[in-house]
Amino acid sequence: MQFEYLETSRLRLRLLTQEIYREVCLTWTAAQQKAFFGAATDKELAQEQARGLGGMSTYRSTIRYFHLLDKESGQTLGSCGFHNWYPDHRRAEIGYVLNDSARRGQGLMREALARILDYGFAEMDLNRVEAFIGRDNEPSLRLVRGFGFTEEGMLREHWNVDGVLHDSVLFGLLRKEYRPLLAGRATRSAQG
Repeated sequence: MQFEYLETSRLRLRLLTQEIYREVCLTWTAAQQKAFFGAATDKELAQEQARGLGGMSTYRSTIRYFHLLDKESGQTLGSCGFHNWYPDHRRAEIGYVLNDSARRGQGLMREALARILDYGFAEMDLNRVEAFIGRDNEPSLRLVRGFGFTEEGMLREHWNVDGVLHDSVLFGLLRKEYRPLLAGRATRSAQG
């Protein structure tokens, strides 16, 4: 099986396609699938299998998702990428999860998101990236604000988590807002 990767200093980002999902779900053992997807529980594995076998594209939208792999160990730490991608409208929703709680707070998701946003604007030709974040999820709120996302509103009772409806904060980032951030990052890298 051939994989496409993006790289950061500490991570390899492995592109997941419908074909890869199907092959893994249909031919690998449950233990192999758990390791591949970074699923800790049978419930998490079932969610990944449903995503892979249920289809990743609809009439007008699709996804572009990556596994986050530790460069040193090869362990799957989480995932990050774009879902609800509407190529005709040049917009997508970004999502991310770091499954390994011991690795949180180390800047790994910031590193991954920087590469994924670069990819989205440059390779996918996105004009707009959206994020829907639980209003009590302080680490995630800080993360998107750090990339220049603008808070655009509150969606009441937007997510159902274990039978409880939660509000989401809607954020948006436009290409024209992101380019200055890219230029600033390149300047800081060149200076030191």
